Amino acid sequence: EKANKEKIKEKAVKIKNEKKIEKETNKEKKLKEKAEREAAAKAKKEAALAAKEKAKEDAAARRKIAAEEAAKKRKELELDRQWEARYPIEDLALGVEAEMLRLAAAQDKEAQRAAARLAVELVERGFRAEA
Repeated sequence: EKANKEKIKEKAVKIKNEKKIEKETNKEKKLKEKAEREAAAKAKKEAALAAKEKAKEDAAARRKIAAEEAAKKRKELELDRQWEARYPIEDLALGVEAEMLRLAAAQDKEAQRAAARLAVELVERGFRAEA
């Protein structure tokens, strides 16, 4: 009977140890799964931050290009404005000359020559008036 009690006690200790080992194994498994989940979440967060940073850089590059294009366009418009402000009479005279020659094209040679002389005179007058 004493031997049976010892065997039962040994079996109980053995079962208790097995349960303890199983419990530790489950605990380790849960910790491992938790670490994997945390690593996956961290990787996902880092990927999102990297994507957000890239989007910011792309937007900044687009804004820079747009600003450069706008500055270039403003500069071109300013150059055009300066050109037009500097030579408006010449542009007007050339336009008058072209129109007079177009109208005189259907006329005889004398009318064409008169139109050309008048256009030259208007251009010269314009330059003198400007100076």
